[in-house]
Amino acid sequence: MEIRQIFEIFKSINWICSGSLGSLEAWSFPEENDGLEIRPIFLASEPELAAGYCGRATAGGEVSGMVRCSIRDLRAFLRKRETKVESLRDQLEDYEQGRERGMRARVVEVCAPWLRNAIHRLTPLEARLKSLREGKHTGIVYAFRFGQSDVDSLRGSNCTYITEKAVSPEKIVAKARIVGGQCGHLERFPFRYYRDSEIPSTLIGAIMSKKMVPDREQAVTPVQSEWDRAVICPDAGVDLAQKYDRDGLLFYLRAKYPEVFSDVELCREYGW
Repeated sequence: MEIRQIFEIFKSINWICSGSLGSLEAWSFPEENDGLEIRPIFLASEPELAAGYCGRATAGGEVSGMVRCSIRDLRAFLRKRETKVESLRDQLEDYEQGRERGMRARVVEVCAPWLRNAIHRLTPLEARLKSLREGKHTGIVYAFRFGQSDVDSLRGSNCTYITEKAVSPEKIVAKARIVGGQCGHLERFPFRYYRDSEIPSTLIGAIMSKKMVPDREQAVTPVQSEWDRAVICPDAGVDLAQKYDRDGLLFYLRAKYPEVFSDVELCREYGW
């Protein structure tokens, strides 16, 4: 699966704190329940919010947009020294925290040719995603009607709702085609949605009130994340934490990447 290739690249270079990767994992892979995959359906309570997802940035769906962001971040890592330095600082902090817990952490100095080739292998996927944004762009907003009988299958907040059940076509009451590529989220949404969330007799209020009911204690099977599943390519770079002891590691980084130590608070905390 092409998205898993992206996870393997990020894990191989040990880019721990990439925001795009965290979002991609949360949205790309379905949860599992009794061996069955569950891919939630996300619903917006406000028409303005729904229209905001019809822009070019999310052409092909939110996952497509997040994949584009992830590939763009990888290119930035390859091109910008400050991005690489920021990653090394995050890795070094993780390394120090691991030492305190008696755990080993990696600090990877990335091999640029390897990363360049890895990104190049994503070119077909990137081209397909780019084609979704070209030409006349349209998005479809569907309006659904839910009732009190649907409360048990819905969860979320007063802006976004989630259901793991299939939505019957009979619930579609209208649809609209949004034309154009500049549909951004509005800063303010209609007040009535926030008002209704405070009234238990409304549908939104009933869903919101479910938060007040504690969940029954259930035995939860630990789920391995995509980051944990991803395979590390040994050619991606040099693990400096394996090559050097702590003093040697700090000496090497100070000599080659002095910007890593620009955070005064971290230097004080860890004695760098």
